[in-house]
Amino acid sequence: MRTNHNCLPARQLVWRIVGPLDGKVAVVTGGGGGIGGATARALAKEGASVAVVDIEGSRGERVAGGIVASDGNAFSVAADLSEESDVVEAIKATISLWTPRRAPQQRRVD
Repeated sequence: MRTNHNCLPARQLVWRIVGPLDGKVAVVTGGGGGIGGATARALAKEGASVAVVDIEGSRGERVAGGIVASDGNAFSVAADLSEESDVVEAIKATISLWTPRRAPQQRRVD
């Protein structure tokens, strides 16, 4: 029997598909707009760190600022997704901010 995910409330659907979002990073494109902004806020509310990507930087900043003001973890990136270089820079910024740094391994020299 197939499960119809469409009849579940959004929160249950997210948890069923991906599980808890603590420690996860989400990149939301069009994050400064209505649906994108709502998606970014919902992901942050569930514990994800959110990169809010929008072609209009001020719109993304507004959404990311609202998430941070609500004790979430977010930042905004202005990017035109029709430009490959903007996409690469947005992902690089996200990775550099939220990828754990590994300390150099110490080797004993005896």
